[in-house]
Amino acid sequence: MNEDKASEPTRKVQRPGVLRLIRSRFGIAIKMARLTTFVVVVVLLGFAFRAHQVHGQLDERMLQMGEVMMRYDGAIRQDDTRVMMINGERLQFSSGVTEHSVGEVLDNFETVCEAHDAGLVERFARLPERLNGHTQSHFRPIMRGEGGSGGYVVCLDMGQDEMTFNELRERFDRFEDSSDVHDVGDIRYVYAQETDDPAVRHFVTFWTDGHFRFRSMMNTDGGDAPGTDLTDVPRPPGSRRMITASEVGQTEAAEMYAGSSMTEWELEHFYTTSLAEHGWEITPIADDRQPQGSRVVTAHRPDESELLFVSLDTDGHGQGTATVAVSR
Repeated sequence: MNEDKASEPTRKVQRPGVLRLIRSRFGIAIKMARLTTFVVVVVLLGFAFRAHQVHGQLDERMLQMGEVMMRYDGAIRQDDTRVMMINGERLQFSSGVTEHSVGEVLDNFETVCEAHDAGLVERFARLPERLNGHTQSHFRPIMRGEGGSGGYVVCLDMGQDEMTFNELRERFDRFEDSSDVHDVGDIRYVYAQETDDPAVRHFVTFWTDGHFRFRSMMNTDGGDAPGTDLTDVPRPPGSRRMITASEVGQTEAAEMYAGSSMTEWELEHFYTTSLAEHGWEITPIADDRQPQGSRVVTAHRPDESELLFVSLDTDGHGQGTATVAVSR
């Protein structure tokens, strides 16, 4: 009986230790996956708005339509809707994996876009082959692009009721005054990409339902976007803050900086050096694991209470861009 009593404390000490270790490692993986998806959305939005790449379709009604529209029936798994505040504007996003090819994913969402275009795709298709020196393709209200291992579809949801060209012009007139995309329609965007597993593809969708002021996203006044820099995370020399983002109800937060004279390689050296000086431990990433055309730096606190993800790129003007996100 004494031997049994003596052995009990050993069992009680060992078991919680193992469980804590499992929970810790599993929790870190989940946090990094959530943080990575969060960064992808910020990066996509930042470059899309800065390059004026969001054109397309349109609507003003049925505020709950977006979430239904952006679910993908072919998904093996799709996360619940997450909500981000980006420069004060509200955006919803989700991610998932599917066995369908990138092309099939894009085909699906393009079909959904065409069903919520207020009849414009069909109307544009009936235009003369050339109108005032422009081909029909210039008027197509859905954008799709594919290249490398991924692709995207973007449109504006105008609903399913047909709209006249005069009504469309009136919406754009309102948008010109308000810079609120919702005056024209709600943004719908999907990005799909191959993964290391040839049998599955990863996709990210984001959408707006309601007011989304384009002017807030453009940040054209030459200064920093509203907000503050992340604690103990330096900004690139010579840059300005373009985007401040946070996830509603979660710990993820991000900043996008643009305008640095540094290339992505120089920015990588800058961050690996300066982050270490601010108490971060760098997690090395092999060159063959780096995304094509950009660089990524990841780091964590010694107690692993915070994770950091930095995406580095050079824009079309040769200026360095850094998107920095942290999960606490």
